[in-house]
Amino acid sequence: RRRSRAGDGGQHRRQRGCAAAELVTEGSTGAVVADPTNPEALAGAARPFLAPRRRAELSRLARQEAERHPWQRHLERVLALYAELVNTQPS
Repeated sequence: RRRSRAGDGGQHRRQRGCAAAELVTEGSTGAVVADPTNPEALAGAARPFLAPRRRAELSRLARQEAERHPWQRHLERVLALYAELVNTQPS
């Protein structure tokens, strides 16, 4: 599955610092728009969410994906990184 609609190998996400885009599976858990200032691109990405059945399915898939990334795990990783940085700083 393609992770980004950007078509640039993820370069746009890295430039804009959009970590959430890394969690999106295009067409099943959401949509990533390469240029969020482009109204046509935004409309095209939003269109699948307008069909009630498809919206319900996308919502279910997005919820499943979100549950795979609980805040507690994220917090533990951030705290571990901070601890590593503190322990590696010169005195």
